[in-house]
Amino acid sequence: MTPAALHKQLELALLDPALSIDDIEAGIELAAGRHLAAVVVHPAQVARAAALLEASDTAVVAAIGHPAGQDGLRTRCCAIDEALEAGASQLALVLGHAGLAGGRVRQAVDELDALLVHAGISELSGSRTRGMVTVVLETMLLEHLDLTPLWTRLAGSGVDFLQTGSGVLPTVVDATHLQRLRAALPDQVAIKACGGIARLDHASGLLASGAVRACSAAAVSIAGEARAEQLRRSRGG
Repeated sequence: MTPAALHKQLELALLDPALSIDDIEAGIELAAGRHLAAVVVHPAQVARAAALLEASDTAVVAAIGHPAGQDGLRTRCCAIDEALEAGASQLALVLGHAGLAGGRVRQAVDELDALLVHAGISELSGSRTRGMVTVVLETMLLEHLDLTPLWTRLAGSGVDFLQTGSGVLPTVVDATHLQRLRAALPDQVAIKACGGIARLDHASGLLASGAVRACSAAAVSIAGEARAEQLRRSRGG
């Protein structure tokens, strides 16, 4: 895979609460310079990200309910509306982890239905009026549960991606997990890998094992690794 192709499969997560406004803006500009697929920001940063990326091919993803879907459903629905009005071109919807971890899968399906209405996806037809939508779960922590009702709801829902984590927890997504997840998910829902991705070899391995995108706070440095590797090979190193 060429570095340019890899870059369009990388998303830069700018969600660390320790980041300053200057840090976030610098990250956005670096992502645009690398032509990454997207930057992922909190709703409060969407307007600034959209302004900085107006002439770029890098999308703005608003993370709704990050990191654990701990906000109430009404709060997350309002955040969706505000993020879209501020210029978000894509949404990452975090489902409540506490309920899912407690086995309340039916509750998660109802939660997803409500969020999709605000994301501009018709629950009846799967048609969309807005941009791409990602559903975020801590999938590595939920493998012991039967999530079939949720996977069934995703089929034909119009959801584009399932993301394997928030990137906050110390879990590290691996190829074996992705392969099991790919076998369980509807074909039309792509996998976005997230969790402990800090190196080019890890990201490349995940993209070769069923993921179509990798979301990481280290996406810019991974892109830099890919460029350096290409240069090394071109020099016969």
